[in-house]
Amino acid sequence: MRDDISLPLVYNASGADSDFLSRLKKRAAKNFKWTREQSLQDSTYLAYWLAFFGQEDDALALCDFLVQVEFSGNYRHWSWIEGCLALGARLRRRQGDTEGAGDYVDRIRNQQFVADRLKGVLLQNYNRAVNSAIELASKSDERDARILVAKELCVMIELGGSSEKARDEIEAQFRENQARLMTLVDAPRGSTR
Repeated sequence: MRDDISLPLVYNASGADSDFLSRLKKRAAKNFKWTREQSLQDSTYLAYWLAFFGQEDDALALCDFLVQVEFSGNYRHWSWIEGCLALGARLRRRQGDTEGAGDYVDRIRNQQFVADRLKGVLLQNYNRAVNSAIELASKSDERDARILVAKELCVMIELGGSSEKARDEIEAQFRENQARLMTLVDAPRGSTR
């Protein structure tokens, strides 16, 4: 991937519905490089927040942009792309594009898919971070930990859950986590989907 790229319009902070989204867009666009983990992380966070604010078309456009990245052996970078593949699959499935959703899920499964993940192994670590942030009464730390929970739950949902964690149970956790995230950023009622 070339680093001298034109970012899609979804990165444009002017006219954002909220100051929060405007800040996220500016941060994600600043010094964006395909090879920079922080760029991939900020962009993935932006995609999830756009979806949570009901801007699913923009979220999907951002996912489609980010998933151009192919797995290069760098799991730290791939984690963010994997999160976008899961969110993109979720949004495509909701739009009735089951084939496109399936293509995204297949890309996740093809990269060192570990069955233990569907049992919630990674999720436990993220939930510990949430609980720690709550104990410290740090809204920003809780928000940052919960967005990781959202990403992991989305991956688990799109991979179909497991015998230990049914897809419906994971979906309920996803929605509960999303509602709390929206509260943490003081989003107006009705923004969650």
